[in-house]
Amino acid sequence: MKDGKARWKSICRDLCALTDELRDQWLIQQTGEERDFFAGITAGQRRMLRIVWRLTRNEPEGIMLRVLAARLGLSSSAVSVMVDSLVRRGILERIPVAADRRKVLIRLGEKGELEFYSSETFFGEVSECFFSGCPEEKVVCLEGMLKDFNKYLANINQEKKK
Repeated sequence: MKDGKARWKSICRDLCALTDELRDQWLIQQTGEERDFFAGITAGQRRMLRIVWRLTRNEPEGIMLRVLAARLGLSSSAVSVMVDSLVRRGILERIPVAADRRKVLIRLGEKGELEFYSSETFFGEVSECFFSGCPEEKVVCLEGMLKDFNKYLANINQEKKK
């Protein structure tokens, strides 16, 4: 049996490997033009898209660039360059704020929404196939542990901001 630290590192590596494998399997399911389009998105851009997607679920009109930069841990100018690249491809949109033309909100564009709709559908189908064969108590336990882990990570981020 592994000691505590080695065990936790192993679990973390397994979670990362699972995430990578799910993304790879999803990409394989895409066809021609869609596969080329999504394969052309860098890991950093994909991370940015996930953050925009998550934040705009609560703020559908969009988020400020400085909020996105803070979540990414990058400068606003670096994030602005990344955003511009994805806006040109239709993955993100910049929406001017009517009350203050100097401000711009960022949200997923049509192609960005397509990516998340497609990946959510795929992940849902794969998860349903896997978890339908698991005992309910294991599913409930895993669900609770993942929620707890996400809360823990959110708290770490909050502590770093203080």
